[in-house]
Amino acid sequence: MKKTIMLLLCGMMYFLISVTDGVAYASNYKYAYDSSGRIVEIVSDKGLATHHYYDHNGNLIKQKLDKNLLVNASFTRHNGVTASDWTMIPSSNSQFEMVKEEGHGEWSQKISASGMQKSLYAGVSQDIRVIGNRSFTAKAQVRATILSGVKVQLWVDYLNAKNEYVGAYVEEIETAGGDYRTISLRGTIPETAAFARYYVFIRSTTEAGSGTFFITDASYSYGFDTNLLAHGDFENEADWSCDSSNGWKKIFTNDSDFEIVREEGNGEMAQKVSTSGMHQPLYVGVSQDIKVIGGRTYTAKAQVRTTALNGAKVQLWIDYLNEKNEYVGTNIEEMETVGGDYRTLSITNLIPPTAVYAKYYIFIRSTTETGSGTFYITDASYSYGADDNLLAHSDFENDADWTSGSSNGWKKIDSDHSKFTIIPEATSEKGAQQISVFDLKEQYYVGLSQDIKVIGGKKFKAQSIVRATALSGAKVQLWVDYLNAKNEYVGTNIDEIESAGEKEVTLQVANTIPLTAVYAKFYVFIRSNTEAGSGSFIVTDARYSYDL
Repeated sequence: MKKTIMLLLCGMMYFLISVTDGVAYASNYKYAYDSSGRIVEIVSDKGLATHHYYDHNGNLIKQKLDKNLLVNASFTRHNGVTASDWTMIPSSNSQFEMVKEEGHGEWSQKISASGMQKSLYAGVSQDIRVIGNRSFTAKAQVRATILSGVKVQLWVDYLNAKNEYVGAYVEEIETAGGDYRTISLRGTIPETAAFARYYVFIRSTTEAGSGTFFITDASYSYGFDTNLLAHGDFENEADWSCDSSNGWKKIFTNDSDFEIVREEGNGEMAQKVSTSGMHQPLYVGVSQDIKVIGGRTYTAKAQVRTTALNGAKVQLWIDYLNEKNEYVGTNIEEMETVGGDYRTLSITNLIPPTAVYAKYYIFIRSTTETGSGTFYITDASYSYGADDNLLAHSDFENDADWTSGSSNGWKKIDSDHSKFTIIPEATSEKGAQQISVFDLKEQYYVGLSQDIKVIGGKKFKAQSIVRATALSGAKVQLWVDYLNAKNEYVGTNIDEIESAGEKEVTLQVANTIPLTAVYAKFYVFIRSNTEAGSGSFIVTDARYSYDL
């Protein structure tokens, strides 16, 4: 009897993992547990990790397939000296220590070294299995407190099946001081590579180099992730014991409060920030530093929702620093209106030529002597290029766990008989949103929406690529509403299709934004025109841009 039960359990686990990551492999997997003995991570022999998330009462609330191929990437499991699953690379006069960082409560690997000869290094590494010829993104959040004749490097070596070197990628910082900074690499894995060796270390550039740095987060994933921020979706808090998300620094006062919450409607994690009694012009929120290339065009976005603002406003704020940590520029976008759904703030501009680092902030700033307010942020991004699309996650490709049914950044408008599914597109690695419904009452609708901040009086173009697979007494609509600063309705534009078919159709509206409009509500949905409408459609892309 005991043997039969064990065989059943093994079979169930093998089936679960095979279906989850979509790859057949031998049933060799590794389990990691928290201090309460609960499974927090299952890692397959392909390096794919399934994370288990628990609420405050210890109930399993979510299982998520992590795109990050590194194990224990946030350094939470350790022996006090080094983190589990990481290999220590010591040098003469090097020291390793695990510390809990003030401000965000994360564990960090501290590494110090002195008297290092030129080109020697001290740090940590981890080997992972990889598939050749695929694109990849590697990131690390590091903070250098002392650098003398040394630099901190994120270094990825590639080895073939015979452990022979076949390629490398490198990024580095040479400036001490400041907060944690996210450095990142992007490229293509060499075709013959079978393993990647991921390093973060101090490398000496002199005959007696010394320094100290901390690493608090590391990632390696397939795909070309254009977002330079780490944990831009705030989705990583497995134990909910911390009040701010990994990768982000809290900017707080005595009367501020931070909390990680799961948002109703789309299942996303969000950073909640509240404050009161704040003097002008103090601010409370979260920030992250990233390494950037001066002179390039960039786009920064944030999805925020305000529930209270009194003598205060919410700002997306980008500061730029040169290699000496001197201020060289700023860009700002803000909102002063309470209520509504999440709204996407965006900035597109040029990075100052001398800038080396960007400080990305999202915060409440007081405009009076007793400012107060509450806001939520559920998504943040910073990428190179002039992205004229004001919508966030318009390609529906970001939902790592694929269990919420809808892509990050979008609000579900559902009914008792609706179904939302994220599906892979056969022609690409991008995702697509499928929406189905039956027995929908007349004039009711089911679909997705997103709010964005806009400039009244400008010409715009809104588009959505859809394929209606079934329609009965219903139609698919692209619908854009406009609201003023008081959240009052000031205008609408609509395009629609009423016939199902095998080909994709581009719905499009082009017009002028009402002069008093401050926000646009972008919808794509099925609307019933009978007492029992039904249908199904797939949306693969959505855009809203100014028509220059």
